[in-house]
Amino acid sequence: MPSVDTPPLVLVAEDDASLRDLIRRMLSSAGFRVLTARDGAEALELALERSGELAAVVSDIEMPEMNGLELRDALQGTVPSLPVLLMSGSTMDAANTPAVLRKPFDSAELLRRVREAVDRGARWASDASARSAVGSG
Repeated sequence: MPSVDTPPLVLVAEDDASLRDLIRRMLSSAGFRVLTARDGAEALELALERSGELAAVVSDIEMPEMNGLELRDALQGTVPSLPVLLMSGSTMDAANTPAVLRKPFDSAELLRRVREAVDRGARWASDASARSAVGSG
């Protein structure tokens, strides 16, 4: 588990290389550490390798190999405390999936939503620790 002083690590899964790089730069400039993946399969592999360090995943919904919904479902089954923020340029995806970050978005919206996801994951981990401590006593 990273120390309190270590900036949060966020995994970005996006098949569009220029958008993936833009998101990486936005997050890095705001103080996040960032890993990137070009599709859901690569993101799942990275997430499982680094699950103890990751604070959140930001994933496009429409990607080759494994889409963002499949990635989210796989992560919920293996790392349930890891928040996944989905994003999509499709109005159909955004309408049918709650809490989707709609493309195009600006830096402020991305950072606000990522911070919310990181905070949600931290609260979940804190609550789980408290439940564990209560259950062990």
